[in-house]
This record gives sequence, structure tokens and C-alpha cells, in this order.
Amino acid sequence: MTDVHVIVLVCVLGVVGEALRIRRPGQVYLGPGFLGRYGLTGELLDITGGASAPHVLPLFPLGPSLRLTSGFAHAPVTAAHHLDVERARRVIDGVRSATARVIPYSRLMFFYLVILVPLALLTSFLHNRWLVLGAVLLVIQGVLLLEFALASRRLMPGEKGQLIQDLVMKLVFPPDAVFAVERFADAAAREELHPLAAAVVLCPESEARRLAGVFLRMWQHPVEGMDAERATEYLEAAKGLCADQGWSLDELTARPTRDHADSLSYCPRCRAQYLVSGGECSDCPGVERVAF
Repeated sequence: MTDVHVIVLVCVLGVVGEALRIRRPGQVYLGPGFLGRYGLTGELLDITGGASAPHVLPLFPLGPSLRLTSGFAHAPVTAAHHLDVERARRVIDGVRSATARVIPYSRLMFFYLVILVPLALLTSFLHNRWLVLGAVLLVIQGVLLLEFALASRRLMPGEKGQLIQDLVMKLVFPPDAVFAVERFADAAAREELHPLAAAVVLCPESEARRLAGVFLRMWQHPVEGMDAERATEYLEAAKGLCADQGWSLDELTARPTRDHADSLSYCPRCRAQYLVSGGECSDCPGVERVAF
């Protein structure tokens, strides 16, 4: 393998490797799909705990992903504040506005590293290719890092040390710059945004309704160890959110259809179905099964 092949491989695999993330239990990702339309990526929510799972960011980023936790807000933030859709809209609009000028340069970096650099190195159509490729890379990096720094100062002021670290990383390892906008994925989380409120703002109604059903069931039937009083507070706030959206609570929390004719009961929290009629759900400690 020649040096040229190694450089091409590093460019392509570097971008792919940077796209890999780990989704931890309780995290909900809201990511931009084709043409920037947002959706809930991966599993909607692991309401039973579970384990970490790999998550792949869009290789052609069209907007910042939001990485939000499904847990309760830190005191003294109230459930109503945590689930405030209008506040979520203001925060999300701020994040999208601040990163709007970072995104096009991230796209350009993607095309440059994955398409233009391999094409130039594997063919002979470009004279003085090393000089030209290096100069173009520095120009793209310079503009992207400038826009990144401006967005970082706007969304995360006071984090000068982290900003310098990010700038150095993106300068010495260009594939990291393809996902520069992902650095701001936590900006919304710091504002104590709940995934349900964010989904109402960003996602199609069908996905937001589905997520609302998950959270309603989770707070209606708290597992052992969950703060029941806090769950009740969130349940009431979620009911108010659903009422504001015109969603029927009965439809959102309706019992599931039977997966098999032999199913005798189901868990009202996670909707797992069982061939026996009594006892607790094996995945939701303290939650009794409900007979069909």
C-alpha cells in the first residue's frame, strides 16, 4: 500500500470513525435526517435501563443533533419548566441559529475529504496536487474554525479552555471538523430540555406522540427506586403538554394489541407480553402485569 492509499484510507475511515457515538441508557438522540428533517434516532427510549449501544451520526450533517437525558431535571427545576415546549422552541432556535454558518463548511469538509482528496490523489489530473490540496484544506479549516469559535462563544461562553482544545483537535485531525456542529449537541441539554418537549418542536407529530406515550406510561407506573412523587409531578406536566397539543391520553396509553393468541397479560409500562396472567414484569421491578 502506497502513501497515497494510506492518506485516502485515513480520510475516509477517519470521517466514518468520527461518526460513531455511544448512546448510553436513558439518552434520547434527536438527529437531522435528509433535508434537515429531525427524527428520533435509534431506539426511542430504553425505559428499563439496558446497556450502552452504538449510534452513528449522519455522515452528511444537516444540523446539530440533540443529546438529551430522559431523567428528571435537577432541583430546583420543576417538571413544568422541564417540559415547557415554548421554552424548548426558543432554546432550539438559538442553537440552530448559532450553528447555521458552521454547517455548510462541515458539509464542504465532508465532500473535500471523502470525495475530492481521494479523487485527486488516485488520479493524475491535478498538477502540484500536494500543494493545492494542502492550501485548499487550510482555507476550509480556517473559515470553519472561525465560525466554530463564534458559535461556541455564543452558546457556551466562558469555556475558553474547551474551545482551544476543540480548535486544536479539528486543526490536526480534519475528519473531526466534519462533525464540528456536534460539539453543540450538549448546549440544549444544559438548558434542562426534556426529550419530549424537544421532540414536539423538532420531530413529526407521529414520533412526538409515540414518545409521549412512552413517558406517560413510565411516569404512570414508576419502577422500584424511582421517586414516585417526582414521577407524579412529571405525569401531570406531561398531561398538560398533551392537552395543549390536542392529543388523547387514552390513545397514547392504550393497551397494546396481542402479539400472539396465547398472550395473557402485558406490562403497562414497557408493554412486554407474557404467557401467564399474574406477577410482576421481569423488566420493570414493582410493576404488576395487566391481564388482556
